[in-house]
Amino acid sequence: MGRIDDLEPGGGCPLVQVLPARIEITDGEDQIACLRLSPKGLHRWYARCCNTPLANTVGSSRMPLAGMWRPLFAQTDPFGPVATLGFTKAALPGGPRRDKGLGRMLGGLLKRTLAAYLNGTARQSPFFDAFGAPVSPPLVLDQTQRAAAYVE
Repeated sequence: MGRIDDLEPGGGCPLVQVLPARIEITDGEDQIACLRLSPKGLHRWYARCCNTPLANTVGSSRMPLAGMWRPLFAQTDPFGPVATLGFTKAALPGGPRRDKGLGRMLGGLLKRTLAAYLNGTARQSPFFDAFGAPVSPPLVLDQTQRAAAYVE
């Protein structure tokens, strides 16, 4: 989406895991758009007006998880250092070569998911409506569009 300078070494996308119920979009809700690389792929949410990535969510509103794009935050110090590296086999030259911290990340994900279901916030999200449908119909890229996206 034209933000190559904001990627990590090796082409990694810096994400911060948050519960969707904790995300507040204060302006531009009408600009939320979604694309998917395949019919069952992640929902990749972005601002239609400026192509700024917002978050990734899994294919259903039932999983209370959003990976928010770290450069959105003015202050990233509270997040601490990067704790998890995943999918490193797909990294570009110069990037990390070993996954790190996946067990810890999955444990935290399970803990937050359980807490969200217990406190009733699991289905609250700025990206899905009360019925679990995406607030913006996802554009599902075909094979040609996917190939073109990777070239850009």
